[in-house]
Amino acid sequence: MGSKANGSSPRRHHGGAGRRCSGFSLIELLIVLFLMAALFTWGFPDLRRVITNTRLAGISNTLLADLRQTQANAMTYGMAWLCPVASGGQAGPDQCGTRWEDGWQVVRLSQDETGSSTYTRVRLQDPVPRYQDGTPQITIEAGNNVKNGVCFNAQGYPQELQMGANPSCTGRGTGTFTICRADRDGIEEDCRDLVIANTGRMRITEPREEAHTP
Repeated sequence: MGSKANGSSPRRHHGGAGRRCSGFSLIELLIVLFLMAALFTWGFPDLRRVITNTRLAGISNTLLADLRQTQANAMTYGMAWLCPVASGGQAGPDQCGTRWEDGWQVVRLSQDETGSSTYTRVRLQDPVPRYQDGTPQITIEAGNNVKNGVCFNAQGYPQELQMGANPSCTGRGTGTFTICRADRDGIEEDCRDLVIANTGRMRITEPREEAHTP
């Protein structure tokens, strides 16, 4: 039998002479690191703004929910109010503070078995987030009628809160809370209003991009 001259399989060459190792050179790695650092630097302020705006929306919605909870308690028990906490919430429920950024409380008025008035704290809200220097990341400015707090009567209508030996609801509690995102210098941006109507209806407006210093 003759040998198969044309039917032999082609030879396969093995060895490292024709190979090239894949990988990154030092220059390529430095370029990638530079681009990553640049993207992080450019994107970090926007990321921080997104986080703060998320907190702004959360605090606005929490304040709205607490106002509605206060209204519901008033219609059940006869009277309830929402006001800034005093002494970090360590004071009694019949005492209110002056800064909404320090947190707030929902309090209802009821009577015990002897007929004496009692004050029950329904909920306590934590302070807003702050920067390392203590500047609030979120500011809350209350209008004149709601500066001290918001009181609701048994019919669910808002009234102005008068604090004293015996807290009371008087006049009209219609007003507006302006809630803003603030930078480290206290410049406020992306503000939104929480509006309380005389009918007891409450709503949050769309964010405004105007900036101002409080």
